[in-house]
Amino acid sequence: MKPGAQLDVTAVVENQAEIGHKPVLSIYSPSGITFRKVSVVKSNRTITVICEDRLGNNATTRTVCNVGHTAIREQTKVTLVVTFDVSDAESWNESFLIHLLLSSENEQASTQHDNNISLNVTVRYRVNLAIRSVKSVGYVTSLPWLNSRSRNHAPISEWNGTVHNPKFGESGL
Repeated sequence: MKPGAQLDVTAVVENQAEIGHKPVLSIYSPSGITFRKVSVVKSNRTITVICEDRLGNNATTRTVCNVGHTAIREQTKVTLVVTFDVSDAESWNESFLIHLLLSSENEQASTQHDNNISLNVTVRYRVNLAIRSVKSVGYVTSLPWLNSRSRNHAPISEWNGTVHNPKFGESGL
């Protein structure tokens, strides 16, 4: 991840039935992803949303968003964008999961089936390589962090980096 990277998660919260008491959107993410801000981008009612990070286990952070303070009225639909900072100090795999769960104190068990979702987020890396000299290169091998069609070989034509050769200066491939 590049320094200062951020992740935006868009969530639509909709209450179709009775008033929801103390509605909470919980977002579970891996450590290295921390809450920055929340924005209400669309709503059919005036609503307040307040979020904060809470410590999870060693591998997970839980961000808790109180939607509507103490209650959310029936027929309310709110679109939120929750922004997270992504640590460049973490060792990231090729992807990670983010899990969202919406709950309220008075929700019936029969309506909870659509209150959660898991998102698989693909990690992309910025690659900065310096190659001193090249005789003939058709592919780069064994770079597991380079997204490619094959796990073992990545054609140079798919790499959008910069090569620095002291004789010729910088050139893009």
